[in-house]
Amino acid sequence: MWITVKKAAELLNCSISAVQKNCQRKKYACRCIDGMGRGGKQYEVLLESLPDIARMRYYSVTLETNEERPNGCSHKQWSEAEHKARIVVEYQTSGLSVDGFIEWYNENFSPEKPLNRQRLFTYQKKFKKGGVTALVDNRGGATGGVPISEEVWEYFYSIFMTQQKRSVAYCYDKTKKHFPDIPFPSVSSFERKVRKIDRYSLVYYREGEKALADLLPSMERDKSSINSNDIWFSDHHRMDVFVKSNNGKGKPFRPWLTVFFDARSNKVISFISRKESPNSYVIKKCLRIGIEAFGVPKEVYFDNGKDYRSKQFDNDFPYSIVKQLGINCIHATPYHGQAKTVERFFGIVADQFAKSFDTYCGADNKNRPEQMRISDEKIKKIAPTLDEFISYFQSWVEEYNNKPSGGAFMDGDSPNVVYARNLKHKVKVNQDALDMMFTTINIRTVHKNGVSVYKNHYYNDALIPYMQRKVIVRNSPENIDKVYIFDIENNYICAAPAKIVTSYRNTSEADYAVAKRSIKEVKKHIKKYAPKRNIGVHELIAVNQAEEMATNFEAEVPETELVNIQAEKAVSELKKGRENSVAERRKNSISVVMNKYYEDMKKHKEA
Repeated sequence: MWITVKKAAELLNCSISAVQKNCQRKKYACRCIDGMGRGGKQYEVLLESLPDIARMRYYSVTLETNEERPNGCSHKQWSEAEHKARIVVEYQTSGLSVDGFIEWYNENFSPEKPLNRQRLFTYQKKFKKGGVTALVDNRGGATGGVPISEEVWEYFYSIFMTQQKRSVAYCYDKTKKHFPDIPFPSVSSFERKVRKIDRYSLVYYREGEKALADLLPSMERDKSSINSNDIWFSDHHRMDVFVKSNNGKGKPFRPWLTVFFDARSNKVISFISRKESPNSYVIKKCLRIGIEAFGVPKEVYFDNGKDYRSKQFDNDFPYSIVKQLGINCIHATPYHGQAKTVERFFGIVADQFAKSFDTYCGADNKNRPEQMRISDEKIKKIAPTLDEFISYFQSWVEEYNNKPSGGAFMDGDSPNVVYARNLKHKVKVNQDALDMMFTTINIRTVHKNGVSVYKNHYYNDALIPYMQRKVIVRNSPENIDKVYIFDIENNYICAAPAKIVTSYRNTSEADYAVAKRSIKEVKKHIKKYAPKRNIGVHELIAVNQAEEMATNFEAEVPETELVNIQAEKAVSELKKGRENSVAERRKNSISVVMNKYYEDMKKHKEA
């Protein structure tokens, strides 16, 4: 708040010229405006840059006393004593509780030494006993009123405004030693000047870029212009609750939560909670759960963390999940998150869910409740198991999605209602397609034992033509007994099982037969160079999709099956394949062969 120089002089109990001089020396934050001063300009002073006592005077904290400043008491010491007296008077007339007043005072005046119960009661006791005089601090005597020169302040500022977060006292001591031959200001002069440093600069230079970004106002977006499934947010959060493993062994731990969250409706789409730290696999799994239940989003908005920067979420990587599903992946600006949309949800989780547990522990040790400062063994006795915790959270999520919301663009409806109302189109993907898309992808070179992944060899005779060539190896994260192999153009080659390594001395005839057959296949390949036809991964998926195209799914929301241009071709291939397969099975069935054998034997005997 900007006030006139005259008003500032009244609050500081000094002359107008003294305030003007201090403004010129930049002791107070000030600005020039058009007015009646010299050159048509006059000063205005920023109230927040004035000492605490002046601000309290401005807010009408009256101090009725006829006491005069004692001999030997400096103006500074008397002003500080009056300030303490005003704190006592303000507390006694505020009607607030002790803790309520302390919180109000610290928030509004941000003193270098925050007010606490002990300090407040001490002020009150001294003031009651001897008035303002009893509150005078006689330690150190008068300061002499030495101003801080520009050179001294520049040196102090350079060592104070760093991320080492050095204290004022430390920087004062180093500065004083650097200038041993000049009259030096008091440490309180530096403390007052430090309080005038603007908050944004102080945070940036002493705490870093991320702390500044968290302090900046987040951008509010107009969500009425988007529909459900247009944008999903995702982030991780470490829950503020201790749980124990399902078997009760080990130390209690705080589970991690990975969540996908619809931007339009604030609906929780999917979540995974587990003990281990989150990674790209958990993000993929959580995304798949959401897609299976609600369809494919147009865009996903991710944090800038390493796990979200995986190639699986890279728009430019041709085999990534987002590329295959046609999802546009957006990464947040470093240090500025997702305009705090998911962070606000995590705040709700902490406040409305986590605090309902006896093992609620706060975000860190500093905020841990007193009752949770106990041993791990005692915590385990009252902690839920991980499965119980997940079950509770699932129930809470269902309640949250059905609870009316007062948030912006929600119209007082629940996330489920807003989601359904704004879902204009739904894109589905069949299970077989998801199985193929959500595999783990590795690029490998084919060698004589096939391909090597996870310290295992995977072999199929179909790999013979690809010796010393690079291929794409896909596998389900839950099962590494078999992998699916494609050429570098993403054409399907084969499925390859893990190759079993025989013992060193005991090789069976069956092992020898398998090796001999592989050698025979290599020789065969020399005469017959390569398969006549390769099936691409999209065509392979399209075959599975074709099996489901005959089923019509009726719903209020229009739905689309995520198919490719090979779908029609796949349908005809599927029908042709089924006819040939049936004919082949009949031709080669045991019953047909055996009947023919007995007919031949009968004719032979008759002859």
